[in-house]
Amino acid sequence: MHSASLLPRHERVHHRFDISWRGSFEGVRSWYYELRNTAPDVPFVLVGNKIDLEAVRQVSQEEARSLATELGAVSYIETSAKTGVEVSTPFEKLTDQMILQQKTAHLTARSAASVKL
Repeated sequence: MHSASLLPRHERVHHRFDISWRGSFEGVRSWYYELRNTAPDVPFVLVGNKIDLEAVRQVSQEEARSLATELGAVSYIETSAKTGVEVSTPFEKLTDQMILQQKTAHLTARSAASVKL
């Protein structure tokens, strides 16, 4: 199931691909276009998973970071579900982004209200 299909319940998403399997990385663009068709403004984090398989890595950090930047991801993070390395970081990055957006919206609303006075 793609993260985009969960959007009615969640306003932020992350997408994981397997750094040891190029095919999963090549599917990121398809997922991204689905996400943007469903929710054009939803922030997302791109996650390279299975860093415990570094010896058989097929996707470099540089390539993944470049794609994340190109697609406008909040961040690119590498994790290992097997070892637990950085597994909470994508959620923390998305939470930070959500807080920033809420603060910005609040300040914008306050500015608009003061202009009306």
